[in-house]
Amino acid sequence: MAVSDAVRIRDGSKTTVELFYLEGDDGPFVCAVNGHITKEAIEEIEQDIKDNGMEGFDKGDGSYIFEAVWQEGQYGPEGRCEIAPYIELELLEFHVIFEEAPDVG
Repeated sequence: MAVSDAVRIRDGSKTTVELFYLEGDDGPFVCAVNGHITKEAIEEIEQDIKDNGMEGFDKGDGSYIFEAVWQEGQYGPEGRCEIAPYIELELLEFHVIFEEAPDVG
């Protein structure tokens, strides 16, 4: 996920982002954060997921908790950006939001 020049997650800090996903909805949205992150970074995370698909939301409806890590990007010897800085999301936890009702028939 590309980000602008502003550092959006404090370097070295641990930030968790909780996204709620419901199939058929407009897509996952951030419902909670813990750590240093800007509103713009949260909006970028949501937009990136909408633009690039639902990869990582294969467990179904529920709450996905990710660790958000600021990646500095890579620059060549002449100072040209080869890989833009980005926010990497790593899945930490998943919580089912709707449990299947037992068959009582």
